[in-house]
Amino acid sequence: MLDSLLDVHDQITDRLPPDAYKRRPVRWILKLRTKDTSYNLIPTEGRANVPDRGRAGTAVRPRLIDTAEYTFGLRDKVSKKDRGQKTHQGYRDLVKQVANDLDLPEVQTLWKFVQTHTAVLYGDLRFMAEVRYGRVQLAPIDPSMGRQDIVLVNVDGTLLHEMPAVQAWWADFMASLESEKADRTGPCALTGKDGGIAATHYEVRRFGSALSSYNEKAFESYGLGRSENAWLTHSSQRRVGRALSWLVDSDDYTYTLNETYWVYWTDPMDTSFSLNPLQDGDTNYIEELLSSYYDGRLTENDTPLWTMCLQENQGRLIVRHFERATVGQVQTRLAQYFEAMEVNGRYHGSFALLMGLIQVSSGTKSLNDIPPWMEEGLMRTALTGRPVPYPFLLKALNRNQALGEVSAQRASLLKLYLITHSIPMPSALDPTYDSVAYQLGRLFSALEQAQSQALDNPNSTITDKFFKSASTTPQSVFGKLLGQAQAHLSKLRKNNKSAYTDIQKRIGAITSQIAPGKMPKTLSPEAQAEFALGYYHERQAMFERIEAAKKKKAEDEKADVA
Repeated sequence: MLDSLLDVHDQITDRLPPDAYKRRPVRWILKLRTKDTSYNLIPTEGRANVPDRGRAGTAVRPRLIDTAEYTFGLRDKVSKKDRGQKTHQGYRDLVKQVANDLDLPEVQTLWKFVQTHTAVLYGDLRFMAEVRYGRVQLAPIDPSMGRQDIVLVNVDGTLLHEMPAVQAWWADFMASLESEKADRTGPCALTGKDGGIAATHYEVRRFGSALSSYNEKAFESYGLGRSENAWLTHSSQRRVGRALSWLVDSDDYTYTLNETYWVYWTDPMDTSFSLNPLQDGDTNYIEELLSSYYDGRLTENDTPLWTMCLQENQGRLIVRHFERATVGQVQTRLAQYFEAMEVNGRYHGSFALLMGLIQVSSGTKSLNDIPPWMEEGLMRTALTGRPVPYPFLLKALNRNQALGEVSAQRASLLKLYLITHSIPMPSALDPTYDSVAYQLGRLFSALEQAQSQALDNPNSTITDKFFKSASTTPQSVFGKLLGQAQAHLSKLRKNNKSAYTDIQKRIGAITSQIAPGKMPKTLSPEAQAEFALGYYHERQAMFERIEAAKKKKAEDEKADVA
């Protein structure tokens, strides 16, 4: 995994921010000119990638592009604890070091400026003091400038931090500091090159945590603390961290659902593969994917593909999943995933599937209500072809029973569960499907329709009262339901002969599929899923017949008028 991230870094170097840089808000631009000593301070807004260096406590650690406190020695009031002079002297020393190493006019101009300019405080007023030829000239400093405001340096229209030579110098400077701090040296576990071993690793953006870290004595061995157990040099761990940070920030290489990040990349890097259609269930994408799957074209793509699942918990970065496969293998699994969930020609994105499983005590359901284990479990099935975890089955059944209905999303999820557990299940109504539970679900739907037609859509149906017991302990309730159905059919025979004939035929056809004396006392969770799908299929077939009848009636009326 780490080795592949090194390769990613080398492929995207030109798209990464410079090494040892960090994106920060900037407030001011110091404009200098090489031909004279004039300067100008201009307010600005926005963010920029600028040289970065960790700072903690009272340590003076200047950055080449720094705050007004470091750049000018700016302070707000006179105090014994005031750090303005110390920080500004540290900044001067740093700029002097750069000027000694880089004979660039822009760098030399900055060096001349910091030697002669310092912020001073008189009462509550702040001035920029310029010392030249033994004389001091004062110029007022904008009162809105804060000590922690970052100041960019622009020399003759060139931003100092954007110069390639300056960026390279800063990267080397930070690498030398890290090597000096290293307690151990040796060959890197990834590259084999000797160097200082990193005690702490690069923090991945969005998480603020390192990919490798140790926080308990139990995780340490051979006297190696912190991240020294992950034997990486400073250079390697930075490249790994920078590459992963870039991937996580990129919409082309990251699929995000709630607080779970699925990161993926190919070798060579290519944006043609994407997991994002998994979330919204893009029908065009799915149909094209299935067409390629049926034609056998997917297996031809042997481009290496890595997938990784990242979550954060209590400040720790957790790798929940990592796999190396090929684009063809993963696309084949995705095609099988969508094929397995298809019910009556419909597919669903992961968001819709998961929202159909959750329950909230009040208010509107949102993405944040989806627990991480659900996100991870469904994606593992899609990407690896593993069976849907058992808790999904129980969740879907519980929601069906609590609501007294089978939604399209839960029907798809139940079918997906059964197919991935090697239990065959038709995508649409199959009157001859050999499953007592499936036929009982169909029968329950037919009995519901008989009641609805006879009583003209009553407020409370047998589904509201008996769905749970019918789908779990059918023997205890179907005798009663069939008895009630006779009264409903009798009323239909008098008031709606065609409806009576249709429903009576269907009830007879369904009961003929259930052998006498084979009414089960209880149904297993898997059989309950078959019951739910039988109910859903029969109900959808009824709606299709109604729509077809309406369409035919409209066409006949149109023909009569013509």
